[in-house]
Amino acid sequence: MAEQESLAEALRECITKVIPSADLLMMRSDGAKLNLIIETPPNIDKAKQQHLLEKLRAVIPDHFHPVVNFTKVKKGVSREQANEQIEDYPQALNKVRNIIAVGSGKGGVGKSTVALNLAWALCDLGYRVGLLDADVYGPSIPKMTGHAGQPDSDGKMMLPIEVEGMKLISIGNIGDEQTAAAWRGPMATSALMQLLTRVCWGELDFLFIDMPPGTGDIPLTLAQRGHLSGAVVVSTPQDLALADARKAMDLFRRLSVPILGIVENMSSFICPHCGEESAIFGIGGAEEEASSLNMPFLGRIPLLQDLRVAADCGERLELTVFEQIARTLLKNPIINPPFSGEADQEVQQSEQR
Repeated sequence: MAEQESLAEALRECITKVIPSADLLMMRSDGAKLNLIIETPPNIDKAKQQHLLEKLRAVIPDHFHPVVNFTKVKKGVSREQANEQIEDYPQALNKVRNIIAVGSGKGGVGKSTVALNLAWALCDLGYRVGLLDADVYGPSIPKMTGHAGQPDSDGKMMLPIEVEGMKLISIGNIGDEQTAAAWRGPMATSALMQLLTRVCWGELDFLFIDMPPGTGDIPLTLAQRGHLSGAVVVSTPQDLALADARKAMDLFRRLSVPILGIVENMSSFICPHCGEESAIFGIGGAEEEASSLNMPFLGRIPLLQDLRVAADCGERLELTVFEQIARTLLKNPIINPPFSGEADQEVQQSEQR
């Protein structure tokens, strides 16, 4: 890590000598490949970029092959405006009312599908919502939303990508999407914390964090340092998935993160031809688990082919089940009220009952 920090500092010094107002936004190494993202003013031309590349090659060790991406500072956003909105961590999250982790303890249970569609459902209800894809090794949100481009910068912080009114950021938006993130725990955790704390989230009622599977370094760090308001646990009904979901819940409990509820995903398969319902993974297992642990059960999501197709195509499929889960979540007394009266009036009235 010391070598990485020394190299990053040397690169920043080189960059500012060539383009004083530019900065190194992110650096990550994948084996012999060194991925760099450099933010520059909008008026920097290709010749100046090429001159900077030549200077950088003299600084980068020979065993690295540099892959450099330039992102230009977004026009119309001044540094003063950015500083008013966000400065240093934890101020980066000061205007976020609820930070909610969506975890599962294992992969393949549809955690990203639940996180994304739950966030969208809350947007539809009038809330201001953000989504951080924290699955460093297998980010799927850019593919599922059809937005795999790199984020802009305001001169100091990254600007989240906006999709249908929702703000989102993912490691998949940084660097080459075809390159595996061959990182050890500390480096992966450092990269993720940069995404969490160097993004201009602004005022949000909810920031969902799509957690990586397991209970390792990244989930542990997020639970400890992510200022989580609570966690939503996703599981399929089968016993194997529930066993890992229990481990995720145990991690949250140990770190005093309230569990806001359990979602049962893939609870049954509905045939698109005849409409017959089949319990491929069983049914009711997550609901029974929630009842036995005296935790809220947020809802049951069927296994739908159309939902899978929409995710693969980067499109949204609106389903009432996600709105129902959102409304159930909003009734939890742990949830902080929204910043303004923009949220759906019916939801506010249900919260007051």
